[in-house]
Amino acid sequence: MDELEAIFSNRESLYAMLSRLLIREVDAEFLAALKATSFPEDAGVAELTEGYRMLSGYVKNPPENALEDLAVDYAGAILGAGHAAQTEVACPYESFYTSPSRLLQQDSWEKMRNLCLLKGYVLNDRGLLEDHLGLELQYMGILVRESLAAIRAKDEAELRRNVGEEVTFLETHLLNWVPSFTRDLRKFAKEPLYQATARILDGFLPLDREMLLSLSKPGEDAAESK
Repeated sequence: MDELEAIFSNRESLYAMLSRLLIREVDAEFLAALKATSFPEDAGVAELTEGYRMLSGYVKNPPENALEDLAVDYAGAILGAGHAAQTEVACPYESFYTSPSRLLQQDSWEKMRNLCLLKGYVLNDRGLLEDHLGLELQYMGILVRESLAAIRAKDEAELRRNVGEEVTFLETHLLNWVPSFTRDLRKFAKEPLYQATARILDGFLPLDREMLLSLSKPGEDAAESK
């Protein structure tokens, strides 16, 4: 596996992990998988490094009632259980942060739904709306997988097209609202795991965009990058 293939493979895994963290509560199987994961000690970006440090520290030595504590935190901070006001929750839907009235199933949801129909993607079928952050991260993971296929096929033209699609999705469906979501998650989440999730998102998404833009510069042979 060459360097570029390894980078995209790691990206696919990270998007899958972040998606799973947000789609539903952490269960014993996922906690064990996180515990077995090696996280970089220095990710090159302070926010991302701190997020990895917090997450690794938590999952390597979780408290006795970790699953119960995490379920309560997920329900309160992300699902809004026990909160009457929408201002007291990190709502995981793009429409909530991009519509003037903070309503669900607005323009962002319709655009995501149309994207999924156009691409023929079937995302996690847990009854979630298509602009749920967990599903948008899952969508991004599918785009990364398609780029990986182009790398392995040494198809430079297809890779450049896919990279452009990834950048567009990052800019129009993630970076446009995730910083507002993570600000609220930092404010309302009590458990280190979700505090870490916010920091990883804040550090990784802009860094990922920069990396993709560097690959799409004219004159670079992305498929042959080492």
